[in-house]
Amino acid sequence: MAECELCGKRAETTVEIEGAKVSVCYKCAGERPKPAEERKPFKRMPRMPEELEQAVVENFSSLVKAKRENMRLTQKEFSGKIMENENVIKRIEEGWIPPFETVKKFERFLKMKLIEKSPAVQLKRSKQERITIGDVVEIK
Repeated sequence: MAECELCGKRAETTVEIEGAKVSVCYKCAGERPKPAEERKPFKRMPRMPEELEQAVVENFSSLVKAKRENMRLTQKEFSGKIMENENVIKRIEEGWIPPFETVKKFERFLKMKLIEKSPAVQLKRSKQERITIGDVVEIK
């Protein structure tokens, strides 16, 4: 007689565990975990990243420059107060949009709204449950 493939005792029956037929004793046959299809899968709802739900205002660079000049600060003084490199301030005032965290820092320091709710993003849903880059990216 064959041995139980789980505990080594005498095998009395054959069961299917995750698609494989296994010889087991009655004790192990009763204790085996539920097959994957019987278990309730944990579904996590995908969340859109904050950057996709919000956007930097269109005239970000001109707003930052105007507010800095209104505070009567040079780019060097402003960069020291906000703890950013002077080159970052120059690039922003020329039209470069910095990373989202930097924009939030400017928002807090300047006490003005620089981030707005973006228009509803329509996702092209694939057959999968998860959001992929292809669902979000728009090819022009």
